[in-house]
Amino acid sequence: MSPIRVLPEEVVRRIAAGEVVNRPASAVKELVENALDAGARQVRVEIENGGLDTIRVSDDGAGIPADEVTLAFRRHATSKVVSVEDIGRTPTLGFRGEALAAIAAAATVRMVTRPPEQPFATAVTYRFGELISFEQVGAPPGTVVAVKNLFENLPARRRSLDDPRKEAALCARVVAQYALAYPTVRFYLVVNGRLVLHTPGDGNRLAILQALYPRTALDCWVPVGAEAGGLGVHGYLSRPGTFKTDPAHLTVVINGRPVEARAIRRAVVEAYRSRIPRGRYPYGFLALVLPREDVDVNVHPAKLEVKLRAEEEVAAKVGEAVRSALDAPRFEDVPGVSDWRIPALPLVETVIRERPEPEFGWDKLEPLGDLEGEYLICRSEDGLYLVDPHRLDETRIFIELERQAAAEPGQFLLSAVSIPLAPDQSARLAELLPVLGRFGFAIRRVGDRTLVLEAAPVGLDEAAAESCLAELMLALDRPGEAEWERRVRAAIACRRAVKRGERLTADEQRRLLRAAAGAGVGLLCPHGYPILLRIGRRELHRHFGR
Repeated sequence: MSPIRVLPEEVVRRIAAGEVVNRPASAVKELVENALDAGARQVRVEIENGGLDTIRVSDDGAGIPADEVTLAFRRHATSKVVSVEDIGRTPTLGFRGEALAAIAAAATVRMVTRPPEQPFATAVTYRFGELISFEQVGAPPGTVVAVKNLFENLPARRRSLDDPRKEAALCARVVAQYALAYPTVRFYLVVNGRLVLHTPGDGNRLAILQALYPRTALDCWVPVGAEAGGLGVHGYLSRPGTFKTDPAHLTVVINGRPVEARAIRRAVVEAYRSRIPRGRYPYGFLALVLPREDVDVNVHPAKLEVKLRAEEEVAAKVGEAVRSALDAPRFEDVPGVSDWRIPALPLVETVIRERPEPEFGWDKLEPLGDLEGEYLICRSEDGLYLVDPHRLDETRIFIELERQAAAEPGQFLLSAVSIPLAPDQSARLAELLPVLGRFGFAIRRVGDRTLVLEAAPVGLDEAAAESCLAELMLALDRPGEAEWERRVRAAIACRRAVKRGERLTADEQRRLLRAAAGAGVGLLCPHGYPILLRIGRRELHRHFGR
């Protein structure tokens, strides 16, 4: 038997890297947590080839002083914990000081960081745990960490990973979880140069869920909210009629930390028993708030699990809260979703119609009421009609913008909005900027990778204007895309229109129908989707057997 010896530092680094970072998604998780702990209000994650070739996380947080940068790459060097007692009390996501050291041990890592009060940024490069370069550079406040060729020195680990598309999906799931946990932070996710996720940072978790699951209707989310004995539970879960085959679509957050929480998940699934088929699972978001002394976060190398002091009791209370929400007779407390969403793929893939035809006699419809603000219920001589008020108003505004001869006026925003660009988007932006200017956008370019939005068309606030531009950024990714004016009109009309789920009075419903008739609105919206559904007398008679 070989004698016992102290392992060389290089071997120690590789072992530690395998414990903390076992795939690209875990590296993304650690870097996003560092950004959030630094107080970032904007986090941008870029990955290439599933994160194996490149992971780049940029933030506008506090940055690291120049004399502490190399210290940040040493194992167990952290600003978050001083004593043993701090481990249980720390409000931060990270506390061990292992992440940067573990990532740098398994890849080539370059960090550029600058605190706001420091006149210069510090740039360091590490390769397999060794410092390669240290220099002063110019950069805005915040931190950028670029990870190249992850596990290049661990070929067995790299070969064991899944297809890059699956690794990219796991990275996207991590970003989505933190976007839900921190809805006041603006998140961007760019995969292979394409913007695939963008959240506005306006605090609206339901809007983020709608963006992540666009096929789930607004009224299919069940609000969960309960407080008892120091435990707070809140979130949104899918109604029993909708479900997933993968239980991982349920995001559980405890004290701001996305975790596995198996006991909590079992309690949620148990609450749905007999409500959904066996082998199917609810999805959505559930946040728990507990006294910090009741949660032990130091039980898993990657901090994916926590230990609760009274786990079974907490799980029982969570299950009770979920059952109470599911048993509620009506779901009236769901706040309206802001008009922001992920840049909608149907818009990108659909040709914007020059004019929806044929026209329709909207003023001949008499409104009777609505279905939770989603559809107007109308009657006419030939039957009943369900009308989508958002699409109806959107189409009217689109037509009016089309007929408008003069340039659209703009209004300065209370605060400028910074929007990052992918490299291939920057090259094609020149053809879009003049069009945006005619519609009231005032946009300034800062370098090749950033836009600064200073003014927007009248009627669009910061969030609506930003989401409008983010939607158009997706169109930039499509070579040969033409007729930018129609796309800009459609994006503006969507955000000026009546919001989905917005309740209208009877007079407002009538005015909406009359305005649509005056504008000559047809049966389809600018994206080619139907605006109404007709149920004629013949269909009614057939249904009732007359």
